[in-house]
Amino acid sequence: MLKAFKIVLIMALCLSFSAPALSADFSYKGKVEPTDDTSLLLKYYVEKFNPESFELIIESPPDETGLFRNIYMDIAGCYISGVRIDRLTFQLLDAQFNSPEEWSSDTVECTSALEVYATCTLLEDDINADLKSRVIGSGDDEWRNLQLKISPKGISGSGEYSVKLLLTFNILIEIESKLRIVRGQEVWLEDAQLKLNRVDVPDYVTEMALAQIQPLINLKTVPLPLKLNEIDFMDKKAVFKTRNLPSVIEGITYTYVK
Repeated sequence: MLKAFKIVLIMALCLSFSAPALSADFSYKGKVEPTDDTSLLLKYYVEKFNPESFELIIESPPDETGLFRNIYMDIAGCYISGVRIDRLTFQLLDAQFNSPEEWSSDTVECTSALEVYATCTLLEDDINADLKSRVIGSGDDEWRNLQLKISPKGISGSGEYSVKLLLTFNILIEIESKLRIVRGQEVWLEDAQLKLNRVDVPDYVTEMALAQIQPLINLKTVPLPLKLNEIDFMDKKAVFKTRNLPSVIEGITYTYVK
């Protein structure tokens, strides 16, 4: 009996050393060289978001249809529609992607998820860097030198608005505003109060000026089923989030640094 127990114990030890560890980490720097389905997924999102760093954790590998039971993504310093997002974090439960057979051809789509928890952190400096680099509008009406400030009270800022009616008006506009989330993916100015610099213009001109910068942020290009609900304003940053927040999970970890 004792001899049989020893044999079973030795076999168990041998199997434990030979079996692959599900908690093994996969790390990449500069470029992702895929070795399995999940690293193909990581490669796609790294190329899509161009992040400074990316952590991807899965509870278990996807099945043959592309279903992940629980998947977590933490993306730092990524770019969406030209705007740097300081941090974008997701947790998806029962996330259905297209077939893994298609991922090698850079065709990745999350078609549905039972639950999506997310946060998105935007810094004042990053949104101003984007605004500074471009002229908003074209032709007869456009914004220049638009700068915004984020504080616990909301959004404030100023910019030069040029509009050509019968005459060309160059207007310094100061803005005090809140933000609202539209359709879960767009961030709009709400209840905006405008101060005009010694220029008497019709109300519809100020409405035209606001329309040029709406939405302030557009997250429609995020290739995940993102639906945000709330905004927290802080000093020099705003955090957009779902009602339930994402949590780090235990599982197989893939990391990338630029």
